[in-house]
Amino acid sequence: VRKEYQGRLYLFAHSMGGFVATHALANQKVKFEAAILNAPLFGINLSPIPTGVARRLTGVQIWRGKGAEFAPGVGDYDPKKRTDFRAHKTSRSRPRFEKLAAQVEAHPELQVGGPSNQWVHTMIVE
Repeated sequence: VRKEYQGRLYLFAHSMGGFVATHALANQKVKFEAAILNAPLFGINLSPIPTGVARRLTGVQIWRGKGAEFAPGVGDYDPKKRTDFRAHKTSRSRPRFEKLAAQVEAHPELQVGGPSNQWVHTMIVE
């Protein structure tokens, strides 16, 4: 946020942005008039791996210099999984799933794989 801006500031954050925004709001780094957190990411489902095990696994991978690599159990984008709603784990809304699948098909640059060791570790530790 630019220091010279004197108007009212509003914050809108989604998912991981909600996580980041919550920390910024708690630390009062910037004063906002109001904030909207849309589906903020306040935790992750690591099932069937216990949280403590995931913390240690990802911590060791980071220590080994592999923080940017995929976390255990996930990998790069797989178009086969993208077409099977029943196998998809991050959405329970078929219309939303199908809309996103169409967007990714039209714009392959939107494809995203699984999270990195560093990302998972950060989410567990915070």
